[in-house]
Amino acid sequence: MRPSLTCKCNLCVERPSYIYLNHLIAQIVSSITASLCFDGALNVDLTEFQTNLIPYPCIHFPRVTYAPIISAERAYHEQLLRSNACFEPSNQMVKCDPRLGKYMACCLLYRGDVVPKDVNASIALIKTCKSIQFVDWCTTGFKVGINYQPPTVVPGGDLAKVQRAVCMLSNTTAIAEAWSHLGHKFDLMYAKRAFVHWYVGEGMEEGSSLRPERTWLLWRRTMRRWGQTLVLVVRRKMNTKFASNSLLYLFSPLCNYNSKHLNS
Repeated sequence: MRPSLTCKCNLCVERPSYIYLNHLIAQIVSSITASLCFDGALNVDLTEFQTNLIPYPCIHFPRVTYAPIISAERAYHEQLLRSNACFEPSNQMVKCDPRLGKYMACCLLYRGDVVPKDVNASIALIKTCKSIQFVDWCTTGFKVGINYQPPTVVPGGDLAKVQRAVCMLSNTTAIAEAWSHLGHKFDLMYAKRAFVHWYVGEGMEEGSSLRPERTWLLWRRTMRRWGQTLVLVVRRKMNTKFASNSLLYLFSPLCNYNSKHLNS
């Protein structure tokens, strides 16, 4: 679980409990929905996430990051807010390396004492980072939200009280790494038929098949139109209805599969 690693790295908690994880996740959800409750220079509606982050309906797996994630003890002698911290693996909620993928869109949600001038300067600095790459057809895909309400923390909790924070929702091809890990875990469990009896007991047939032919054709057509070197691997060996032949590897530059795997 990525939030537990974030607590270890940023909050110096060796064995984080669910209390630590819930505090962190609640802070992120609060930042995403803050515009519904408080005023700001640039409020963002929830429907705008779908409009700005999802170029195609089937590419709907956002990556979430939050900064600063810092303890109260360290808050006095460290720089609290750096917008490019949202692009670092140590602040994300999904276990993947964003430096190995390309971004399609980013939504930066600022809270607290933040003005548009500082945000524009931060975005200009981010665009100069060579490690942060965007796809060719969307080189400036930034959506910004600014809310004047600073983050509120649980009294006596692990997170430091700060005057400004930023939460980022991004659509990146690096998310394929997370699906790869999930697919591997599924393979291990399904090889032992773990939990299969629960689905069979609900009326599903273990040998039933749900073929995603139309979805696969759409993905392949999209890949050709984009002209990228990103690879989509469709795993079709799971022939159970509840697995739905999941598209576990999406746009992954990490996969070493070639075209013969796609046509098999």
